Amino acid sequence: MISMGLIALLLAVRPFSVKAPEQKAGSLHGTTDTLVDNYALSQPDLARALIAVSSEFKIPMGIEWVEPKSPEPINLRWDHTTVRAIIESLVSAQRGYELDLGNAMVHIFYNGARADPSDFLNINIPEFNLQDTYVGLARLRLEQIVWARVTPPPPPGTPISVGGSVALDPHDKRQDFRMVNTNVREVLDRLTLAGDYKIWVATFLQGSALTPTGFRPTLSVWVPQAGPSHLPAWDLFDWEHSPPPPRRAPAVAWKGLGRPGQLQY
Repeated sequence: MISMGLIALLLAVRPFSVKAPEQKAGSLHGTTDTLVDNYALSQPDLARALIAVSSEFKIPMGIEWVEPKSPEPINLRWDHTTVRAIIESLVSAQRGYELDLGNAMVHIFYNGARADPSDFLNINIPEFNLQDTYVGLARLRLEQIVWARVTPPPPPGTPISVGGSVALDPHDKRQDFRMVNTNVREVLDRLTLAGDYKIWVATFLQGSALTPTGFRPTLSVWVPQAGPSHLPAWDLFDWEHSPPPPRRAPAVAWKGLGRPGQLQY
């Protein structure tokens, strides 16, 4: 769980649900067709509802959503259905969203996201190459690629210093793979399937002006309220924890309190 606030409250209500058997991320075969006796869902918005569904049924998921200024709570119940039907009906009930049930991950995204040049997830990456590299370090490399593309260049002569540290999960895995002519979304998918954090969420704010470099500002679902950001942020979640609590104040774009995708508990 990627946390930038207090411990998440238990928000999902799931009485009498049938949990799908845990499977290796990398194939959705059989998982989305799992039969569900009954399942109840109560969450304050679409992103948290999808996180709850992903965690309950062990479905790797990528979520690109535009957080409205006044999110509508989601309170739904299903009987005698499948995991696929739950996801399809949940997304279809939200105006302006598309669903892609791929071979390895489920993607939910706002209309036109994949062709939107202002969506940082569409940034082209000519090559992303890992050789015996921890997934946590690979996430940091992806972050640095994104930052280099979206951060306004400093004025000439501005001194630049770089520092920091990376905390690695003791159970982190080493990876070897090479991707060419790809984008941020596809690399994030690959790292999500390789690591322990099986859900990624990119949150854009409704009605926000583009950044000076032409990208949609983002915010973390963990931050109750913050200032504008020129740096893309995404959140990562595992399947073992509840979605984050709802915001206590109207959301505004994230200021960048930490690195996008940084593991914080």
